[in-house]
Amino acid sequence: PSGSPEATVLASSAPALQAADQRPDIIVVMVDDLAFIEDQRILKRLPNIRKLFVEQGLRFERAFNEIPLSGPARANFFSGQESMNNGIVVNSSASFDLSQTIATALDDVGYQTMFLGRFMNDYDGATVPLGFDQAWIADGNDLKAPKFFENGQRKTFKGSFFDNLT
Repeated sequence: PSGSPEATVLASSAPALQAADQRPDIIVVMVDDLAFIEDQRILKRLPNIRKLFVEQGLRFERAFNEIPLSGPARANFFSGQESMNNGIVVNSSASFDLSQTIATALDDVGYQTMFLGRFMNDYDGATVPLGFDQAWIADGNDLKAPKFFENGQRKTFKGSFFDNLT
């Protein structure tokens, strides 16, 4: 969003990054309702994920959410604001302003953006959210017959969710 401090910072660095063609890839993995887990407990079994995301990635070790619900946590991440400022304090995102998010800021400076997974609570998936070029938004919790909205079109897969990951 033009005029916001975030967009100004991103936009001011965009020409230099584009000229050198060295903009970093940004991949965010967000997991709902997961307490702190010591790295070695799980990551020792996942050497590729440990190498790519932990050893070579950026880690937010002091990122906290003041409301332990998935909707407010997603709104906090997307907006960069605490719940009291973005207005999402329960698992309903009907009033969440999608026009000023990290996705719109990245899109404004030329990043190709994609969302895959569960978006905001109450989001129907019939349209691609602002700031994203593509979106695969989960519809429901049934992993045996997963349903997604692929760029606004409902898709149902045969088999389990994990059978369709290729």
